[in-house]
Amino acid sequence: MHAKHVQKESQFLGSAQDNSKELINQGRQIFRFDTYGDEVFWTGQLHIEQAVSQLTPVTALGLGLKVDSEALSPSVGEAIKQGKINLNDPAVTIALIKQNAVLGVVGTFSNNTLEKVGFTCALCHSTVDDSVVPGIGKRIDGLGNRDLNVGAIVAAAPNLQPVVNLLQLAPQDAGITVQDVRTVLNSWGPGKFDAELFLDGKAFNPEQMTNGMITANMVSGATLMPNARGLSGHNLHTWTGGWGTVTYWNAFVAVNELHGIGTFFDEWFDDAIQFPIAAAAKLGHVSVDPDSDQVTGKLAALHFYQLALPSVQPRPESILMRQRQRAVMNYLAEKRTAIAAIMSHSGLNRAGISTPRRK
Repeated sequence: MHAKHVQKESQFLGSAQDNSKELINQGRQIFRFDTYGDEVFWTGQLHIEQAVSQLTPVTALGLGLKVDSEALSPSVGEAIKQGKINLNDPAVTIALIKQNAVLGVVGTFSNNTLEKVGFTCALCHSTVDDSVVPGIGKRIDGLGNRDLNVGAIVAAAPNLQPVVNLLQLAPQDAGITVQDVRTVLNSWGPGKFDAELFLDGKAFNPEQMTNGMITANMVSGATLMPNARGLSGHNLHTWTGGWGTVTYWNAFVAVNELHGIGTFFDEWFDDAIQFPIAAAAKLGHVSVDPDSDQVTGKLAALHFYQLALPSVQPRPESILMRQRQRAVMNYLAEKRTAIAAIMSHSGLNRAGISTPRRK
């Protein structure tokens, strides 16, 4: 009788092991292949599928896009190694996308015609081990793609007018043109992204200050893409620690950067002085019908998968240096956490405290 009771109770509560495996499987699938419905923006407005359709593998690899060799048949991988596949043929790019082999790029096809393109977390936060040729190899989830020139990729979109319209909401950008936008996007360079550009319209920091001194002028606002692994035990996700929790950042990126279909709230973005675009466009009050939301219900599994990805192990000769760096970072993190605990207040998807990095 007691055994039956325990069995029923166990089934009612569920298994932590089974649940964790399911969350990892779901999170991996979301991280690699879920676009959150962002094709509505990238294809429906920017028509980026037209540029992608003309992209040769050589150009794609030059832009830092990566190819998962395990999504290809062994014979294709060997043929690439031996130079038997024409990497100057856009049709090869289409075939790779159709096989889900291009990290972070998801295509919708009608026969062999690419009709829609969407992007996933893996575009910026995955790479490969180059085991076939540079840019082609086994997928490594969670490492920031420091080769990816995301600015140049976006700049290649045929219709950037929606981006212009958004940026013109900032008073200083009222006269901005499509060519201006392309110039800014192409200034980012490999491995960098400006997450704040579409919030404040400030592409450059006119005076970079370090310890109260001007150290540089007109510095690009683009910052190095962070890793999405090794996050276990870290509450704050980004380099400066000012953008809230991992799930907050995932929701923000999915809705306001990838332009997926979802819900995102943060009254911090109502500050028209710091974030004139976000305030005018109400980017802190994005809401869709729960049945249409393609983001919120996926945040838990995505978070769990990211926490499960282990930190990269340092090389033996750099262990001491890393220990020293970690000690400094832990000290700074403790200071930030203490300040945030004092000054932040509760709220759905609340960012907490941030120190503006640009004027």
